[in-house]
Amino acid sequence: MELLSKHIHNKTFSDRIKPSEYQQNTHSNNLDIQNSTVHPSIIDLFFTVFDHHYTLIENKGKQLYLNQRLIGIATEIDEDKKNKYDKFNYSKYMNSTLIQHGLQSMNTVSALLYLSDYYNVSTNVYIESSSNVKVKTSEKSRKEFNIMYTQARKWTELSVKPDYKDGTFEDLGLCLTIDVKSKDIYNKYLNPIGKYKAPELIEIAKEMNLPLEKDGKKKVKKELYDDINFYQLNINNV
Repeated sequence: MELLSKHIHNKTFSDRIKPSEYQQNTHSNNLDIQNSTVHPSIIDLFFTVFDHHYTLIENKGKQLYLNQRLIGIATEIDEDKKNKYDKFNYSKYMNSTLIQHGLQSMNTVSALLYLSDYYNVSTNVYIESSSNVKVKTSEKSRKEFNIMYTQARKWTELSVKPDYKDGTFEDLGLCLTIDVKSKDIYNKYLNPIGKYKAPELIEIAKEMNLPLEKDGKKKVKKELYDDINFYQLNINNV
């Protein structure tokens, strides 16, 4: 945390922000986002949408508030670990140190994934480029947060979802630093699939009242395994 605090206090994030960075987006690609506010980082976008205090602060005071909030969130991960880290059931690949460093770097995948959990949303990233792709960053069933990374290298919230083709997790490298190897950042409810026989998974699925058939056919072992883990991933998602 000492390293994080020192790093953030020395950042010149808002010093680099000029009024033009908040100008209307001219790379709409036939989307009605010309009047949308654009943001220089994923952190700025999340705070603008979900932190009402941030939106009330004048531009000259945003740097100080942003620094304080980032330090505060990172400190909560250490000091309120039960509610700010453990509750999310992260795997070892999404450890607290990684998250804290990701937050200080402003535009990282770990920051996007953690803030999505912090604000309880499932974020879909639309990347405006020559290929125009959409990346679904979470399998959790909750309110969707649709955002775009524009050709002008800025971020904006979307009110209308464009018809982009499905991309891969690796496509996030076009707009963020990939410091997490996949969106599969949570510990699974079940052990590795090889430890189960199909009848065992059928019994577990029955206990959870999960359907055993799909399109009139019995589910195969992998489908049962995925359904059980998906159910448990979302069961405590409130």
